[in-house]
Amino acid sequence: MYQLTEILNLIESWVQKYNSDELRWVKMRPGLTIEQIEEKLVGQPYKLPREIIELYQWHNGGHESFLPLPNGGYDLQTFLYLDEAISTAID
Repeated sequence: MYQLTEILNLIESWVQKYNSDELRWVKMRPGLTIEQIEEKLVGQPYKLPREIIELYQWHNGGHESFLPLPNGGYDLQTFLYLDEAISTAID
């Protein structure tokens, strides 16, 4: 397991422990396999860095805002699922 995934898992555990049920990371999509990621990138004119691939192996984006901030707001609102990120990068 890479260091990035370990850190993300720590953050996820903290959010699940210290936030109410409706704010937990259940809004996150399951991660993709490396094969699924490679399949989606076939024909793209770029390569993704290892950290981005690892991020999408961890979770494939969020359904909506998912990381509550102390002031009541949210962060990481644009963690797009991979298909949407690819489409946005192309446009």
